[in-house]
Order: sequence, then structure tokens, then C-alpha cells
Amino acid sequence: MEYTAMTGSELRKKLESRISPEEKEMLRSSDPGLDISDFNRSVCMRIIEPEEDFDCDQAEIDESAADELESSLKEFLSEYMADRPEAHKWIVLSCLELTFVERRPMHPQSSASWVFRDGKYLCPSMNRDSIICSYCACEEAESDSKETSSSGGDRMACEASSSGGMACEASSGGMVCCSKDKQN
Repeated sequence: MEYTAMTGSELRKKLESRISPEEKEMLRSSDPGLDISDFNRSVCMRIIEPEEDFDCDQAEIDESAADELESSLKEFLSEYMADRPEAHKWIVLSCLELTFVERRPMHPQSSASWVFRDGKYLCPSMNRDSIICSYCACEEAESDSKETSSSGGDRMACEASSSGGMACEASSGGMVCCSKDKQN
């Protein structure tokens, strides 16, 4: 397979192009007509209104890896969240932004219990055998870890909305870092 590289800015532009002008306005106004969690809304807002001081071109992105993650997410959501297909778009866009552009965990901290320590995201629910988890910015952490979350200004350490967080919307108990993901 041919490796095609792109920058974070290029991927973000591709993601933004998937959001219509009407949807952008609905995101900006927090319109309840969109089936999107508060967490995903905040990520999608960064796609359409990026923070000026954030350098998203830190490393090259393998376009085929982004395509593989997108395909895996769609398959997962079709199975575990089939009753809410209108929410899939926002989860996929958010996961691609977080994984490849921002290089941050795909889940809200409050639902996956990841911690940020020594410059790394550590997740007690990490399942590297999962295709989706294998793309996550987190590294494995002991599940009995006594560490506490470091929210000191980290834009990812936010509370999950009542409808769940990122891909954790898949069930009331969350995806637990995609541990339900089917193996290929």
C-alpha cells in the first residue's frame, strides 16, 4: 500500500469540509437538533474554529491510517450504536481530529479514566488488541492505578455530557476504550 502523508492542517481542512454551513451554525448555536454530545461539539468547534496558538502540523499523518480508523469507527458504531446513525458523523470527525491532529485521547477523561502524567496519556482501559484503541494517544496504565486526573488546563479533561462522551456514546456504560471492538 502506498503511504500518502498529509499535515494536521490538511486533515483538519478535510474534516471541516464534511461539515455543511448549516451544521456549522447549529454547532455554534448549540442547536439541540444535532445528535452530538457536549464533548464532541467542543471538538468539532475546534475543527471549524481552530485555536490560533495550536500547531497541528507537528508530524506527518498517514492518510491510509486515518482511513482505516474511520472505517473501523463506522463499523463499530453501526453495530453498537445502530439506533443513532445521525450521531456517527460527529463521533468519527471528533475521533479523527483528536487522534491525528491534536494527538489526544478519543474519550473524555471522565468516562475512560485516563490520566496525563510525565507528558503521556495513560489509560487503565486500554486494549491494544482493538483496532480503534491501537490508534489512541493513550498508553496502557495499570487498571488499579491510584493516579488522579490532571485537568490543569488540559482541554481534554472535561466532563462528559449526560448523553455520554465521544465514542463512549455507544452505550450507557461507555465503550471502555473500545474493548467491544471486533477484531479483524
